[in-house]
Amino acid sequence: MKRITAISLAVLLLLSALLGLSSCGGNKKISLNDYYSCLTDFENDKSDWAKSIRAAADAVKASSTTGNSNLYIPKGVYEINGMLQIPVGVNLIFEEGAIFKLGAEATFNMNGRNIIAPKTQIFDVADGAKIMGSGFFSASVGCPEWFGAKVNDDIDDSKAINYAVGCFATVEFSEGTYNVDKNVDLNTESKTHTSLILNGAGKDKTVLKVSPNVKCFFFDGSKVFYYLIEIRNIGFEEVGGGRTGMAISVRGSTPNASPKAVITDCSFKGFNTAFDTGNSGFVHFNRNYAENNEVVCEIGGGSMFLFYKYNTAVSNGYFIRCDIPPNGGYSNGIDIVENNVSKSEKYDVYIKDNQAVFIDKCKFEGGFGDASIFLSNVSDFRITDTVITSSPEAPERVAYYNKNSHSGYIYNCDIKNNGTGLFFDGPRSWRCMTYVNACTFENRDNDIIFKGTSDAKIVGNQFKTAFAHSSNSDVEIRFSDARVKNILIAENTFVSKAIEFGKETGNSTNVEYGNVFNG
Repeated sequence: MKRITAISLAVLLLLSALLGLSSCGGNKKISLNDYYSCLTDFENDKSDWAKSIRAAADAVKASSTTGNSNLYIPKGVYEINGMLQIPVGVNLIFEEGAIFKLGAEATFNMNGRNIIAPKTQIFDVADGAKIMGSGFFSASVGCPEWFGAKVNDDIDDSKAINYAVGCFATVEFSEGTYNVDKNVDLNTESKTHTSLILNGAGKDKTVLKVSPNVKCFFFDGSKVFYYLIEIRNIGFEEVGGGRTGMAISVRGSTPNASPKAVITDCSFKGFNTAFDTGNSGFVHFNRNYAENNEVVCEIGGGSMFLFYKYNTAVSNGYFIRCDIPPNGGYSNGIDIVENNVSKSEKYDVYIKDNQAVFIDKCKFEGGFGDASIFLSNVSDFRITDTVITSSPEAPERVAYYNKNSHSGYIYNCDIKNNGTGLFFDGPRSWRCMTYVNACTFENRDNDIIFKGTSDAKIVGNQFKTAFAHSSNSDVEIRFSDARVKNILIAENTFVSKAIEFGKETGNSTNVEYGNVFNG
């Protein structure tokens, strides 16, 4: 056992790269800031190194005064057929060419502190062997290459990635392309980390090519509870772009499980679903790019406090969809902020059964399908500072379709080049309780339609398109029948001639005053 002058981890890694971790006795300067020992200094049973490695780790830890100790693994193959648990505080330093070969009955538990090794294979794992990390302070950073993955070789890396996420709290992906032909389970049965971070070199630099019908990363919440799952700087692409697979799924087993997720600076191309979440809480999907997916973000029941910010989505079926079946679990709280979404094939935002939906500073442009935004049975919604347009090839598309939703505020939005701007649709007893203010409307057929609803205020808006009012079908503000009541239309500016709104349906509860008509 030797005492070495303290040096930083950064220096260690630099020296490791320069010197190749050449040997125990000849490369003492690479050790960390306390005691180190060489594995081959200890007695060993070459048929099973598990006991020898554990004994060496215990000895080096016992000699430490700070709790940080280093065990150096020289070049060679070390067969492990039993249980090997690295104690907390011990760093394993692998020389290039050093490999732990785990047999089918072996278990490796990295409960230590760090593994320091070149980005080459250091674990050869037989089917049936177990790889795990445990405890709040388990091994900090690992990589799929340590388990045999190689970038750009067009060979499946899913097994190596599964082992890496089972052992390490943080998994670093290299620049290059990995192939994922099988599902990768982020919820490894033996893993008890409170967080898991998967980090690439950049969404255009680290690419995961995912085979059709595969869930690239999934967490189902049935075995263990994570505090946080974070995935960043990775590009996900389904091979062939056939929209059959899923890039990321994070779902709790019950509403009380509420795993948290942060997906940031990633890209998604060609999936059925890019990011799926349910029974989850405090989920962030930020600064991502999505193209040619059926659904970019799918929301299941029992979710709360979901944030979708600063994303760009082009030519997807849906940007955000929450299509919860009856009794499927009410969700609560969706923030959709500063997203640029274009050419959506069906809806930009489609949400059913949610307690609060807030849309702010978004651009939803050139879309197809029935509507840009569809909210059904949503209480408490707000749409502010948002631009909504439709493709000329979707002449009847609605900018915002409100179905039985109430308690809303639509402010300072630019709603133009749609078939209809706002469509409020509800049963006879439904109270819309919506305030529309400071918006600009310039649409093809109708700017606002009220159908079977009551209690709305249209105040201080600009209506820039003049329609022919004689048929009461193409108008700025249309009341479909006598059930529409308690509608206030005040202090708006219209390009068209004056209209007596309240008399269109014969309902005297509808009030208009202070409007300016320029027709």
